[in-house]
Amino acid sequence: MFAAMVRGIRIYPWDWRNWICLRLELYGFYLSSEMCTSSGRAEITSKPCVGDQNCGQNAKCKLPRASRIQKQVMDSYRVSLPNNVTEQSCHCSHGYHGPSCQHYGCSSNPCLNGGSCSEANGTFSCACKPGYHGYTCQHPCKSGYHGYNCSQQCQCTEHGSCDIMTGHCNCKRGYYGTYCEQGCRPGYFGYNCAQKCQCKNGASCDRVTGLCNCTVGWTGAVCDKPCSWNMWGVNCTLNCSCWKSAKFCHRFTGKCICSLGYFGE
Repeated sequence: MFAAMVRGIRIYPWDWRNWICLRLELYGFYLSSEMCTSSGRAEITSKPCVGDQNCGQNAKCKLPRASRIQKQVMDSYRVSLPNNVTEQSCHCSHGYHGPSCQHYGCSSNPCLNGGSCSEANGTFSCACKPGYHGYTCQHPCKSGYHGYNCSQQCQCTEHGSCDIMTGHCNCKRGYYGTYCEQGCRPGYFGYNCAQKCQCKNGASCDRVTGLCNCTVGWTGAVCDKPCSWNMWGVNCTLNCSCWKSAKFCHRFTGKCICSLGYFGE
């Protein structure tokens, strides 16, 4: 088995008919995306850790689990690796950050969503604006919380949502109040109950949509049309049972009003 301090080897596997570069560390092999430039027998190299993920100058490359090709090579040399880690990652040196450890301190403006960055002891920290949290202020407050570091609980009822920065309750249609605890008063509807209903003839207004619910004997979008001669009831949806000799059907009661010379129910 190879010594852990060996930085790299070059191997020519018969199955692939070309050179591949491998790096051997305490964590296992690392497969370079570049082929070795010369053939010959295996030799120790000082090739840096580059390939599918280039960790740059400020990191160490960690690849605890081998790819399929690597595993074939390692099996042939009886080298085993731990199998509890699935992918390569860069372990940044102190003060560096980013996918390839290319950034240092506040130089790359790492704080998101308006957070402010400060440096101390070779590293950085973010002071998040209200409504956000996380190491780089990358996470908005989850539902029901607001304020600095999302530490304050919202007071809104189920009829409103909470502003993650201020905690102000934004009411759903049909509700108003500091905590959206009140339904619209009769005659009003919509967001914060600010719109006035247009319904007529005693009709009520849906506090969410503003649609009119007509009283008996009336129909139309704003309940301004009386029932036709042979209809009655709520929204004029019921048929009258009068004979043709009836003059008309009472739109409120459904009672038949007889023509001159006729009588009966």
